[in-house]
Amino acid sequence: MKSKLLPRKLSIFALIITIQYAIGSVALLYKLSNQFEEVHKYHFPILEMNAINVRLGQSLSNTTKNLIYEYSEEGFQEYIFEKNSLQFNISMYIAALKEAGKENLINDQLNRDKLNKFEEKIIFLAKNKKTKEALKLFKSKIYSEYKESYIDNIQIVAEELIIDRDKLLENKSKLFKMGVVLSVVFFIFLSLLWIKVYMSYKKNSLEKYKAELDLEVERVKSSQNAKMASLGEMAAGLAHEINNPLAIIMGYSNKLDKLIERKMLNEENLLDLSSKIKKTTLRISSIIKGLKAFSRDSQDDPPERTSVIDIINDTLSFCQEKFKYNGVRLDVNHSNKNLDVLVRPVEISQVLLNLINNSFDEISDPKYNEPWVRIDTEVREDMITIVVSDCGKGITDEIAQKMFEPFFTTKDVNKGTGLGLSISRSIIEKHGGSFILNRDFENTTFEITLPRYTPEESEQDQNNSSAA
Repeated sequence: MKSKLLPRKLSIFALIITIQYAIGSVALLYKLSNQFEEVHKYHFPILEMNAINVRLGQSLSNTTKNLIYEYSEEGFQEYIFEKNSLQFNISMYIAALKEAGKENLINDQLNRDKLNKFEEKIIFLAKNKKTKEALKLFKSKIYSEYKESYIDNIQIVAEELIIDRDKLLENKSKLFKMGVVLSVVFFIFLSLLWIKVYMSYKKNSLEKYKAELDLEVERVKSSQNAKMASLGEMAAGLAHEINNPLAIIMGYSNKLDKLIERKMLNEENLLDLSSKIKKTTLRISSIIKGLKAFSRDSQDDPPERTSVIDIINDTLSFCQEKFKYNGVRLDVNHSNKNLDVLVRPVEISQVLLNLINNSFDEISDPKYNEPWVRIDTEVREDMITIVVSDCGKGITDEIAQKMFEPFFTTKDVNKGTGLGLSISRSIIEKHGGSFILNRDFENTTFEITLPRYTPEESEQDQNNSSAA
């Protein structure tokens, strides 16, 4: 239902822009992470190896100098160990430069081979006690040039890497700033877009609420109209219901007149006839009272504890005479006397009357030789079921699928409003029950199910009343 309230095109557009914003943000983060990875994976390790190469080269020079002044095999082995370490580190260093795509920085001076050979020559002289010659070579211009060439090449690589790193970081900074600006712009745009979507949703929700409110008002009006229509349909039956007691009263009045004429009226006869007239008058009063209750708008009445048997009896008082007059047998069977429910009795009575009138209209057809309507009540766990069936041979699939829709009817024009079953179902569901067509039986059968009013609920109501 919510999706129908959202503006379709605007929502799809907002969703697409949001997805694009998310993809752009992820792409930006990926780009920045790649640049960070390049710096951390190549630049930092190479610069660290660069520094190690410088330190190891300087250490080899110092070791060579020490061996000139005081040669020892132990010192020479230390020199060999440091030289091998430097060669290994340089090989790793060159491999790292290749992996980083910096082959242009690789040259012969990085491996220190010439300088190593020159130092070995110096150490050989020192070993043979030719200290002056060894010291002379150590201080020679050639040794200084080899040493400076090695250091310079190392420094050139370091400077190139630092420049490259600074460019990457600068580009990263620009990209980050641009990403922040674009993100802010996109976020503002998306916020405005989704605010517009929300406002449209809110507007549609309000319109839907108003439409539902209008529909509920119309439903209440239709319910009242349907009720009045039901009263109109049973007017003839009510006339019989009232005419019969009036005829009885007239008969008793005539009997009084005759007894008076014959001077046979005594106290016993007078009390007997008076009691019968009073009882018949109460019968008429009961019908009028029920008619007034049925015709009033009861939707705002609070639910009250009522017996289903009383509701059925009050409803039948409107139509029993009509059924009897038209030769329709009306059977009522109760499986249990404790059939209390918490409902608005007038509304349940309206539902029953709609069903009974529908049954009467259907089976009044001459094709039914012995028409009948049957009302049964059953207790099923914590529910009470009212089963209304008639001698009709069921309802077709096509009609069954539409019969609970508003304004649907199979009756002739001006005979049915098509509101009965739709309103009936809404009334029963509002009471926490169900209203269905049971197609498991051969004859047309409707079932009304209502929650049973249990003793526990009654005790709880009394406790609440006492507390109040």
